[in-house]
Amino acid sequence: MNIRELATQFQILIFSRNLDLGSTVKVQISQAGYESFFIEHEESFWDRLQQIGPHVVILDLGSITQPLNEYVEKINQFSSEIALIFLTEEDNFQIFVNYPDYGVREVIHTKLPYLKERVLWAVNRTCETIFLTYKNEQIYSELQKSKTEAEKTQVIEGTAKVAIPILKAISEVINDYRIAESKEDIIRMLFQNLSNLPLLFFKFLPSMNSFVMSHASMPNHQVYEGLGSALNPEETKDLVKQILLNIVPASFNQVISNMFMFQRPSMIPLFDRENLEGVFVFDQESANSLIDQMQDYVSATSLYYSLYCLEKRVSQLEVEDPVTELFNKKHFNDKLRDEFERAKRLKLPLSLIKIAIDDFDEIEKTMGEPTRDLILKSVANVMNKTGRANDVTCRTGANEFSIILPHCSKKGASLRAERLRRLIESHTLMDSGLKVTVSLGASEYPSLCRDKDSLDDSAVKSMRFISSKGGNRICLYKAPDNFVPDYGVDENEL
Repeated sequence: MNIRELATQFQILIFSRNLDLGSTVKVQISQAGYESFFIEHEESFWDRLQQIGPHVVILDLGSITQPLNEYVEKINQFSSEIALIFLTEEDNFQIFVNYPDYGVREVIHTKLPYLKERVLWAVNRTCETIFLTYKNEQIYSELQKSKTEAEKTQVIEGTAKVAIPILKAISEVINDYRIAESKEDIIRMLFQNLSNLPLLFFKFLPSMNSFVMSHASMPNHQVYEGLGSALNPEETKDLVKQILLNIVPASFNQVISNMFMFQRPSMIPLFDRENLEGVFVFDQESANSLIDQMQDYVSATSLYYSLYCLEKRVSQLEVEDPVTELFNKKHFNDKLRDEFERAKRLKLPLSLIKIAIDDFDEIEKTMGEPTRDLILKSVANVMNKTGRANDVTCRTGANEFSIILPHCSKKGASLRAERLRRLIESHTLMDSGLKVTVSLGASEYPSLCRDKDSLDDSAVKSMRFISSKGGNRICLYKAPDNFVPDYGVDENEL
């Protein structure tokens, strides 16, 4: 379906005290055919909400003067059918967790490029979903009726029964997606439901500015897997904008037309936040009677995919340090507990390294927070690039990093700490002329401590001790003279 053909049936209400933002969004939506209203004053917003009864409300979160939950509840009291699109200057992904049942369809960052096109894309997809919600049961009922009538119809010669292929109701398909464990699962499940309809999916590879086909529902589709189209520099300049407007890049269009004989290729994109991940491609001129229903399926899948990515991002933020993108202290505590129990059960060593940036407070005072954060990110990058696959690297304090090293003895931890110290000293921010060094403390269970808490405490004590001696060195914790390990370990476990 092309929702633009039905745009005049939808009312969109926009509220923002930012005149430039609100008017820009209104013009874009109005030009697409929607009946849109821009309200700048908060008092007038509630009056127009009751007068218009809009299908969609676009709310600028920077313009509201009351708690968001009060706005959402008040709008839902008027009508629970109103879909909400939020505009925000911050990454408010938590909104999807707080308001899952209140009609929130999209949260759009106002600092992203192509803002007005993204808002229009969100409005298009939201209105498609509204339309499909109302029409789905009717369509499904009509299909079932057609199937019944077709089964009753017999061809005179051979008395063969005529059967019309029946697609699942879209609500059933969306419900199936809830068991998806990855983004790839969502795409795979869509193609399983549309196995006999002409649909292609091309992944977008930003590093190569190319589209590569990974899924297709057609005979001998394996022959085409890996088929690609490299875009020229001119085509990549406004690629996202072109795709949102359903303009197929010329070189990509040529590949699709030549290889698959599509007369009028049409695209529906997949986004993970602001990142283009791929496009579904189908022929708008296809003679297949179910092409419109297939388009409805793909549009609904695209919406679900975006929501799935946002929900995963929320889960990730719960265990991620926002500055360094390492794991945070909560995740560190959970992993240390799990790895300690595992090491004890298997009678293997478990080491822990604590790292502090030397002269951290002085750097922050003299050079400011931006430089401080840049240093933190740089140190984090070095640790990530040089760690083993099963190491767990976390930021556990303002000036404290922690690395959990499973199956690693105190000897291995010492070697790892010294190597890390040298790498940070030689690589971190050398381009800017700023030399950064770190102090590292290490400890190990079972050779040097009794439990996970003492493992953590002993590594911290070692780090602080060596930092007080001038820093830029490592220190391995020394167990008390009368200490007896729980079990012996191989000192060569690195």
